[in-house]
Amino acid sequence: MAIENLTATSLRNIIGDLELDQTLTSRETINAKMRETLDIATDPWGINLKGRRRKDVNNSCSRR
Repeated sequence: MAIENLTATSLRNIIGDLELDQTLTSRETINAKMRETLDIATDPWGINLKGRRRKDVNNSCSRR
């Protein structure tokens, strides 16, 4: 559960730093930042994450 929360929080922080267009076109950048963030955070636990899967990305902003 801790890793899931860490992953969700990290993804929100990374996407929050990007413009909307960047979030839709910068998959490799987001993956690299996620790997770096999670590797640093989980290293003291002795955990090395090999892969990540995103289920859904929901845009909560209403479009007009």
